[in-house]
Order: sequence, then structure tokens, then C-alpha cells
Amino acid sequence: MPYASDFIEDKQVDTTAQSTADWDMVDAQIRERAFFMAGVSNARILQEFKDAARDIAAGKLTTNEARKRLRAALREAGYEPAEDERGGIHDLSSRRRMEVTLETNVALARGWMQREQMKRDKSQPGLRLFRARQVRVPRNWAQRWGEAAARIGWEGVARGGEFVALIDSPIWVEISRFGVPYPPFDFGSQMRVKAVPYEECEKLGLFDEPGEDTPADDTPADEAAPEDDAPEESELTTEDGENVDDYFHEAEQAEDLVDWFAERSRKLPPQEAHAAPAPGKARHDMERVKQALESLNENVSISLRPFSPDIRKLLIELTRGIAREENGQLVMIDKNGSRPYPWDEIGKIITAKGADGVPNLQEDIARQMINDSGQINKSAPNDPRRAVAETLRDRIIPTVSDGSNPKMTIHRALSFSDVNDFQKAVQSILTVDENNHSWYRPRNGFVVDSWNNNRATICRYASKRYSIILHMKKYRSRRRIDGLYKYVKTDKQPPLGISSEGESWMPGDIPLRVVSRHPKITRTEDGRVIYEIWVEEP
Repeated sequence: MPYASDFIEDKQVDTTAQSTADWDMVDAQIRERAFFMAGVSNARILQEFKDAARDIAAGKLTTNEARKRLRAALREAGYEPAEDERGGIHDLSSRRRMEVTLETNVALARGWMQREQMKRDKSQPGLRLFRARQVRVPRNWAQRWGEAAARIGWEGVARGGEFVALIDSPIWVEISRFGVPYPPFDFGSQMRVKAVPYEECEKLGLFDEPGEDTPADDTPADEAAPEDDAPEESELTTEDGENVDDYFHEAEQAEDLVDWFAERSRKLPPQEAHAAPAPGKARHDMERVKQALESLNENVSISLRPFSPDIRKLLIELTRGIAREENGQLVMIDKNGSRPYPWDEIGKIITAKGADGVPNLQEDIARQMINDSGQINKSAPNDPRRAVAETLRDRIIPTVSDGSNPKMTIHRALSFSDVNDFQKAVQSILTVDENNHSWYRPRNGFVVDSWNNNRATICRYASKRYSIILHMKKYRSRRRIDGLYKYVKTDKQPPLGISSEGESWMPGDIPLRVVSRHPKITRTEDGRVIYEIWVEEP
């Protein structure tokens, strides 16, 4: 089973201090196997960044924690940025430079892992390019796709405006800024791919042999667009500072508040300002608030202690829904973003109410998923809810078990009324592969597989005549959703209670290896048959 953290771990640190443009000239296969940073030759610093990216990919670190660790490592290494580069893209200790390095490496590792998993599923041989997240400044992906398809002679690429191609089509390398066939396809890109079933690929003519009668693509490049004509991602700076633009969604909101502050502060009623300050003091206070918001944009959090009560109140109001007060600090949040959080924090984040007017998309999806995950698991591949659900799932930091603690065992029930369906499911799980392994595989296209560490709850789900109960002690991708139950109001809460049932999600695309092919078979007093199998995440 390929893991993103292993992909990063296997990279070799390269101390060749080349620019981004010079690295672009290096063969993509060499770049894929190397861990490098433009302009950096210090092996110790490169190793620290590599280890941080690996730990983020493994769910052991958040990006905030990684930045703190890296800044400490840079101090120990005696690193000091040049005075004219301090805080900029060339400063290795700056938030922007760290994010560029960490986010790009982690995203590429996850894209590689997703592709390796998708290649195994022969029933879904195609991929669809779609946008996973809204941002402010679009790239013209329609033009980029059309030009790339033309260069490769439309090999394995659907025509007529569809952004679909076979998984082994050369177009995925052709559209990539990094020369690899998996996302992200450029710095800061939020374009992603999802599997396309064989039947849809066939309808799109992806298996037709090219010839003289192959129709030309008549869709103008500037009219075609990925799903729902959604805007694309903003231009992210490279490590050399090329195409500098706002990268972080939450940072964009904070910068908008800076511009809005002057207008907003003029409209504050007298009782809100308590007392009209002298003109000079008003200008000074406004400048301090502006600097504070800019600092929040750069550093994710700021201390409120240096400010007067009036300014603290104003700062909290201006950033409501974008930041929150914690222990005397104002801390940036990201309710519809992708920043990872612990399971007991994520519900608080996605349900944040604020003055920014942005709807809580992930809260709505969490409610739907908890009430009935099947409505999204079984939805069409281009259903926009799927992308939101996948982002929400992936931003919950996984709970890891090495199998040594029995209390951390989680369970899943598969229940059948028809004996033939039951027998087919058992046979599918126990069928061995070429390596003499047998597997439980969630259904194709599922976003999540629901599990629970409360065995009594699972037995309630096993209510039909025939049931399979899966037990798993060893895992590394479990996402606890107790924290969502606590903050997201759902139809399930009255019967299940809040956060006491141990509900969890496993990513729906991860097969689980059967630990022993000697299951336990039980016949209950009311005639039900229960088949128990132990699995693990390899």
C-alpha cells in the first residue's frame, strides 16, 4: 500500500543550490526522486524541511507545528536571512517560503499516492480534472488543457469540452508544471482528479482507435472549463518569487479586512468607540489595527495584550469568522479550507460563525455525511459535494493505532438480507491475490467508510439475517468524527448521543488486508448469522 509519507521519505536530499528555472531543466524523474529547495545547499536544513513534510503527510504534524519546529531548527543551524530578504520568499524562516516548500511537497506526495491507488482499479480507467477549491485569481486551465491535448494528438483524451482522459494518457504530464502525471499540476494549484468508470470512458470514446475519421474538437479553448465553470487557483509564488500572488485563502480574507477597516471604523457608532479619540490618536490606532491584521496574515496568530480594550474588541469584531480569540491571542481559522486539525477541534473550526458572510460548506457536508454518508458516497463523480467531503475528511488529523491497545479497536458491520449477497461478499473478502493476501475493499468511489470503536453500536447495525463484522486493531488513516457530532447538529444525535459513540471515517479508497482467514462464525438465538473477520491497514 503506497503512502504519501513513504514517498517523501524515499527522496534523496539534493544540495545543488539551483534556481527554480534551473531545476525545471532537470529531468522530471530525477526531480521526483530528489528533495530540494531553490537556492539551498545546506544538507541539514534540507533534511529538516524534508522530515517536516514527511510528518505532515503522515498526519503527525500540522503545518503550524512544522513551522515552529523548522524555525527552531533554523536557529540551531545558525541561519540568518539577508536584511533585504527578511520576511520574503527568499527567507527560509518566513511563513510564505515554508508554506511553498511544505505544501507543494506534501500535495505532490498525496497526488502520487492517489494515482498509485487509482491505477489498481481497472473498473475506473479514466480521470476527470476538476477544481477542489475556490480561489480568487484563476488560471486558464481550459486553454492549458486544450493546448496540451493538441500537442499529444489527443491521445487518450476525451473531446467536446470534457476534462477527462485515461489514467495513462500523456496529457497528465503535459499539463503539469512539475512534469509528473498527478496533482497538483502547478504551484498552489487546487485542480485535482477523480476516477471515471469504464462505462463513461467508453461513451466518451476514450477506447476508440485514432484515425482519419476521428472528429476534431470543436470546443473553443476559452469557452471550455472544468466543472461548473469554477474559477481556478491563484498564481502562487515559486521559491524564486515568480508570479507572486496571494496564496492562502485565509490570508486573502485578512488582507481584504485591512482595506475595509478604514471604511468600517468611520461607521462605528459612538457607543461602540466609547469615546471619540483625538484625530492623531485615531490615525495611530487605525495604523496599529492595520499592522495587526497584516501580522495576522503573515503569522497566523497575534497577541492581543499590547492593545487597549477598545482596539481588542474592534480586532475581534473585524476578524469574526476568520480568526478567534484564544488565551489572549487572535488565531486565524479556515472553516472551508484544507488546514488539518485534531478530531476534537475540527467541528469547532468548520462551524465558526462570522461577519465574513461565507457559508459553512464543510459544516453542511458534515451534516449530510453523518446523517447518511451513502448520499455522497453513491453520488455522481462530478457531484461538487464529493470534493468538499474529501477535503473535510482529509483535514481531520488521523488517529493512529499500532494494534497494541485493544480499546482502540474499531469495527464495521456489513449486513445482508439475501444469503447470495452475503456469500459473494465473504468470497470477495477471502479471495487471495498473487501475494497470497486477501483484502476487504470498500465499494468503488466511496469517499468514506464508516467505522466505530463501540462494539455494541456495531451490533445494532448488524440487524439483518446475515452480517459480516470487520475488526481492525492496526491502522493509520482513521478519522474520528466525535468532534463533528459535538458541533454539527444532526438527525442522528438524539438516538446516538453526542461524541460518546466513537464514530470514525476511514478513507473509502484504502483496501484493508485480512489478518487471518479463519473467521469467527456465530449463530444468534434469533437465527441471524454473524461472520467476524480481522483486518488491518498495511
